[in-house]
Amino acid sequence: MLVKSIIITAALFASFAYGTNAPIDCSHSILKADYQIQQSNSNSANNSNAQTMTLWRNGPSVAHQLDQQQIIESWYKGQNHKVQLTRYFDQFNRGIEYQPSELNNKSSNNQQHDWHKTNSLISANMLASLTKTKTVVADNSCDTVEFYHSQPATNNHSKTVTLQWLPALQLVKQLKLESATHSKTWTLQNTAFDHNAVKHQFAQWRNYKTTDYADIGDSEDDPFLQKMINLGFNSGHKH
Repeated sequence: MLVKSIIITAALFASFAYGTNAPIDCSHSILKADYQIQQSNSNSANNSNAQTMTLWRNGPSVAHQLDQQQIIESWYKGQNHKVQLTRYFDQFNRGIEYQPSELNNKSSNNQQHDWHKTNSLISANMLASLTKTKTVVADNSCDTVEFYHSQPATNNHSKTVTLQWLPALQLVKQLKLESATHSKTWTLQNTAFDHNAVKHQFAQWRNYKTTDYADIGDSEDDPFLQKMINLGFNSGHKH
């Protein structure tokens, strides 16, 4: 019995040691990230305002939930890399679908859509243009932060960019854009990785009644669609 006990104890220690050295899973394809967005404008009487938004990722689907407006812009990237947008309206349990050819992009084949910006809140080009100043390594590698900065703005039309980036999660921790008169800051408040909760939320949106953008003109008797047209949601342009 003593020999058996020693063997079991040794196995437990070996298992514990292996577990502590095993790589941490920083899978970022399914998550929920809550942000506060702060804006200020020196040219406006009401020169400061804040709002919240939630970034949802579910594999090839990414949604931006604008909490104050009860609007969700849900993007789906197909195997052909074309992107389809569905704009959901929580207040009405309704949605409008935009096919790739219906989105307001420079190219008819929709190749100009910046999926990196949709997925991570910063464009690939902007990220590549920034200079990394330091890296703060965390015990949990998922929380390691890279700090970036652009060159100072030289005129009223250029912006200074300051970025805190979570490389393992491919996620903005904080992004600040500043010009001579305006600033806008996205600050990460919370992240959650409950796969069931994320999938449930996307399933709930998919249960909304949707109308294809191309069919709106044939639905003049639909009060919801007429309201959306009057509010300017009759194009693929992102508001």
